[in-house]
Amino acid sequence: MHCPAPVVARSHPPTGDVVALVEKELDRTRGSSVSTVCLYTPGSALDTSEIQRDVLLEVVQRIVRAVRPRRLMLESRPELVDEAYTAEIVDVAGATEVSICLPLESADPGVRSGIGKMFTNREYVVAATKVVKAGAVLTATVLLKPPGLAESDAVVDARRSISWLSAIGPSRIVLEPMFVYEGTPLASLLVTGRYNPPWLWSIAAAVEAAVDGRVVVGGEFVYPPPLRAPANCRACTERIWKTICGNDGCSATKALLSAEACECIETWLRLMDGVPTRLREHWSVRR
Repeated sequence: MHCPAPVVARSHPPTGDVVALVEKELDRTRGSSVSTVCLYTPGSALDTSEIQRDVLLEVVQRIVRAVRPRRLMLESRPELVDEAYTAEIVDVAGATEVSICLPLESADPGVRSGIGKMFTNREYVVAATKVVKAGAVLTATVLLKPPGLAESDAVVDARRSISWLSAIGPSRIVLEPMFVYEGTPLASLLVTGRYNPPWLWSIAAAVEAAVDGRVVVGGEFVYPPPLRAPANCRACTERIWKTICGNDGCSATKALLSAEACECIETWLRLMDGVPTRLREHWSVRR
């Protein structure tokens, strides 16, 4: 969801007093200037079987009163979006912007089904429309290199998904490069040599066609520490990560074009299997 300041309900569904948990988190920042608060749940914030309606509204009210953030972010599965409920959250938040993140992950239903996302593109559009009609701001996420995709296919899929979302019109599209965490199905694929996270070059290639400020690069969560993160070679990974993280999605490619390249890009370009990219053109010229 690309959120810099999460308030976390750690269990799923949450147990104990959720309001008290949120109050404990708020005590750390009460009185401070907070731009964004992310109300993160392991499932869906709009799932009333996970967080009861009155509890969520109480939590929103307390957050707004305590830190008066400019933006409050929540995440929901598309099928759980209720326009009236969302409008009620917006009303309670008052002057604080409510941003609802609907993870698309991929505009290809076949790719989505491979990661357990079974909604249709039409159902996603309906949910997105409800969010906007309720007065909330729509955010969407796209995964870079979900399992089953080769490096070149992953870049093409991310580009197509960003293009599809741009036609719908969310105010913010977050490209989430895949990380591998212990105890997940992806970890099993990693240890058997059937999966690796994307190259850092692929992040820039995936967003290079974006023409406005809506696309940003996410994937900044580092707790718990991942088994494997997006990377290039040992010589340039840290430098390229800093270049990408220091820029929004739209300028990540531009920043890399002006940065010192690395010869490992030749290996990555072979994996691109003919996929056009400005990085290919730029590297051939610089050589």
